[in-house]
Amino acid sequence: MAGGRKAKKPSQLVVGLDFGTTHTGISFAMTGVEKTLSIENWPAYDGSMVNARKTPTHIAYPPGEPHLWGYQVGTNPDLCAWMKYHLDRDSPQTPYDDPGLKQAMEDGLLSLQGTKDPEQVSTDYLREVLKFTVTELKNKLGPNLLKVTSIKWWLAKPAIWGGQAELRLQKIVEDAASGAGFGGSRAQDEFNFVSEPEAAAFSLFGDAEEFKHEFQVGNIILVCDCGGGTVDVAAYRIVRTDPNTEFEEVVRGQGGKCGAAYLDRLFQGLMLRRFGFAYATVKREHKMTGSKFMNHFEVNKRTFEPGVPLVGMPLRMAEVTESSDHYHKRDGEVRLTQDDMESLFNPIIRNIEEMVSKQEQSVLKLRKGRSRAQVTDLLLVGGFARSPYLKSHMEKWCQKRDINLRIPKTRNSWGAVSYGAVLRGLDKTKIEKRIARFHYGIKCNLPYHPRLDLPSDAFEDKFSGKLLAKNCVLWFVKAGTIIGKDMEVEKDSSPPLFRELQNGQRHFEETIVSSGAKDAPRKNTDEVQDVGTLMVRLSRVDLKTFLMKKIKGGEGINFQYKIQQGMGSRQGSLLFRAMTLDGVPLGESVINLPPKGSA
Repeated sequence: MAGGRKAKKPSQLVVGLDFGTTHTGISFAMTGVEKTLSIENWPAYDGSMVNARKTPTHIAYPPGEPHLWGYQVGTNPDLCAWMKYHLDRDSPQTPYDDPGLKQAMEDGLLSLQGTKDPEQVSTDYLREVLKFTVTELKNKLGPNLLKVTSIKWWLAKPAIWGGQAELRLQKIVEDAASGAGFGGSRAQDEFNFVSEPEAAAFSLFGDAEEFKHEFQVGNIILVCDCGGGTVDVAAYRIVRTDPNTEFEEVVRGQGGKCGAAYLDRLFQGLMLRRFGFAYATVKREHKMTGSKFMNHFEVNKRTFEPGVPLVGMPLRMAEVTESSDHYHKRDGEVRLTQDDMESLFNPIIRNIEEMVSKQEQSVLKLRKGRSRAQVTDLLLVGGFARSPYLKSHMEKWCQKRDINLRIPKTRNSWGAVSYGAVLRGLDKTKIEKRIARFHYGIKCNLPYHPRLDLPSDAFEDKFSGKLLAKNCVLWFVKAGTIIGKDMEVEKDSSPPLFRELQNGQRHFEETIVSSGAKDAPRKNTDEVQDVGTLMVRLSRVDLKTFLMKKIKGGEGINFQYKIQQGMGSRQGSLLFRAMTLDGVPLGESVINLPPKGSA
């Protein structure tokens, strides 16, 4: 190297993408410069640009015309929304989920148009977002610079999602990227994932330095990400602050599908109860997401606090014959009261308060030496965090516990996740340890136990001659397990698995399952969800070293192995690998989603 100088590392562009249930945002930064910017101008339906931190997560398919997306959609009757809700459609309901959500996704205002496939709709939408982002980056940085600069994309994902939803998102991003032109002339780019509450925590320690100097090593921060679709709660301890900030998750996080969109569904229910047939017969496009009626409700939702006047919401209902306290016939205007708004907000706020209270109680059970751990700060982020009514409730919650309430102002709470995703990509902040939220295992047969298994599940194993029970699950990762900074299980206690291989067989399959239950169930019940099928090719193992035995149908091999679950050392994507008991990969391990429509 000439003159002993180090070769200059090529610059990279880091892009954070917050694909939200109701809105989507983009932030970006160039390594070396590392000042984070955001896209704040989005295409509108009339060809102009809308100045906003985010764009709606909407797409429409007008007959014979190109797709419309974001603000382009407006009140188009072919609008598709709520696609992100559908990606986690198979997960068991949590205690905090909107109880009417699953039904609302199947019919009414939370459904996709017609028989639209949610994965395809999500792919189409993200493809448009990626294409537009690249165009904007060319305009800001210049096409020549962008052509020679690799892009590291960091997409935020809900921490409450089950494994199947994570795999769906990974496939959607892969297909959207391919459709947007990545992989050809832009083969140098990469796509990575970070959880939404982690990205929110990272946002505290960026170039804005809004709170940066107010924290110390050992502080425990409770992150409450109140988005449009989900509320995610997690607790992180600051491990170090210099030269960069590192965190560790300290207790198992929790969350629910009870974000700001829950308010919309409760509001629709209120309208049906109050006006009945008159409201039910209003055309869908006049009361759907993006309509003038719902846009005015959005204003009330965003600004509501006791004492602040509410705006009327324009809606013509032909079946209403006279005015009342709730409807002005001449003006065609629905009117809500303060009590109405409180009745819509309070169920959601109770859920949020219960979640953060349970997280705080879990933290208080921890001990550090002789001292009891304690939450020092509550970080409130997400679109719903802008609500003055929610803020006032969380201020009271914090005051009772002597906890500091943090709501970002410099970057604003709405843009915190995409901003934090960029900081993750710049390696400005890291998570040293995580706590697994889900149990992961495989469907299998276990030794029969008369008190735990049904007699109808018992059978004699042809290989060992022992009595086994079918319809069981063997868990190789338990919820609450510590996952290290390389996204691998820190203390690998995964049990050895047994596989009967026919002589000459060089591959096998296992059904990977997950569960969010408090305790890992022994049986394959409704609490257990299929994640996918793990296809394992035995290309790196000598099967001659294993025990051969005569079994019905020929010779078989008594083959032992284990499955390791990780998140990819950098990519943050869900991975499963089949290994020998000594930790050597057996060969290629590929996880495939279950067929659509399967349980």
